[in-house]
Amino acid sequence: HTKARNSTESMRLGFATSLEFSYHLNEKWNINSGLNYVQRVEDFNYQRPEEIKSSREKIYKLIIHPILGEIYKESGYNTNYDTTRFAKIQNTNKYKSVSIPLEIERMVPLGDKLMILAKTGLLFDIYNKIEGKTIDSNNDIIDLDDLYRYQKTKSRISLGIGATYKANDKLTLLIYPQANFGISSLFDQDFFRQKELGLYTHLGIRFNL
Repeated sequence: HTKARNSTESMRLGFATSLEFSYHLNEKWNINSGLNYVQRVEDFNYQRPEEIKSSREKIYKLIIHPILGEIYKESGYNTNYDTTRFAKIQNTNKYKSVSIPLEIERMVPLGDKLMILAKTGLLFDIYNKIEGKTIDSNNDIIDLDDLYRYQKTKSRISLGIGATYKANDKLTLLIYPQANFGISSLFDQDFFRQKELGLYTHLGIRFNL
């Protein structure tokens, strides 16, 4: 089943945005929280297996007898084949989530304006919506939403390393690549296990209050 899913699903570029607040503990450490929105996108392309059906019918040969007249005599079988072509099914799957981060951040100044940042923490989902299709253990097409509908809220580990440039006393420019790792499977069915792995690059600004 895993091999079949890998052959039908391929990742595309997604989208992520966040509004975060940092509490300055001291010159080295911050605590971050806020709201994160993530939309992951993948292509689903599936071709149903080709089905070949056959049927046999008897073949009769006409014989003209001088006394009995026309006689039909069985002479063999004719086999007919009905072929069903591949049915190609395409869909765009979307995984949407809103989460609250709780992260600790380390600051390493490099001069007066440049600073290196590194952070780690947890993302707690407060909203999830999944749209799309996949295949089950029987290679039948099913809706992802039906699999996820009754699942519990999920959480993820976040890791990031970035840099800031201080434009002035109030405004700081930010670049922050980040990776999110799902702690548990999005789907709890035995035949369908999937943990999130997302790589993101955040570009933004920070205001000092």
